[in-house]
Amino acid sequence: LGWLRTAVCEEPKPTLSKLAPLLLQPASKCAEEATPSLREAALAFMVAFAIQFGNRAVLAKFTTKMDDTRQKRLDEMLSEAQAVLSGGGGGAGAGAGGGGGGGGGGGA
Repeated sequence: LGWLRTAVCEEPKPTLSKLAPLLLQPASKCAEEATPSLREAALAFMVAFAIQFGNRAVLAKFTTKMDDTRQKRLDEMLSEAQAVLSGGGGGAGAGAGGGGGGGGGGGA
């Protein structure tokens, strides 16, 4: 999932539109797994996909069966990622789910 997360960040939106059903369906299933590292990696991938796609609505179809706790975590991660992109800093969880991420934040 870490490799996919990196790869998806290099794809244009038209390609992501075609890949969404192929990648987000299995990722949403991984987000329901009991293993914390797999679950976090899946959520991080979904966040990266939505950010690159430019709209979190792309996730809606694939997250309807997620429980409230995982939905909340996904929303938190999306908010953190968007805050980082807009220069707002974000929390420690912004890079959660498998490395990558940028240079940590500095912040006030």
